[in-house]
Amino acid sequence: MIATSDMFWQKLNDIDKKVDQLLKREVEQSIEEISLGKAAKLLHLGPETVAQYVDSGKLRARTYRDSKHRKRYRFRIADIKDFQKRQSTVLIFEKPEIKSSEEIAEEIFGHKTKRKIKK
Repeated sequence: MIATSDMFWQKLNDIDKKVDQLLKREVEQSIEEISLGKAAKLLHLGPETVAQYVDSGKLRARTYRDSKHRKRYRFRIADIKDFQKRQSTVLIFEKPEIKSSEEIAEEIFGHKTKRKIKK
């Protein structure tokens, strides 16, 4: 059997796909933990927002107190990926409520304003 460059190229592509699948599976099942700062960077959020998601139960993390009794967070990469998947499917766009100028003025000044109509 004579091996051609096309056969080698196809075999190389097959190996590349299998490596990608293994790496993806490794990330999804990884128990490696990262800090709050790194989790915030992965999620493109601020650390305070990420901590709020943890405290509200929307994002899983291991919490503990350090030697100075400060609350610390450790995140599994698999939990962050799971959170990202859930967040991307939850996006719902609501139609904003449009208020009249009278309603806005009432909110600002605390009383109703009367419109004067020129005749």
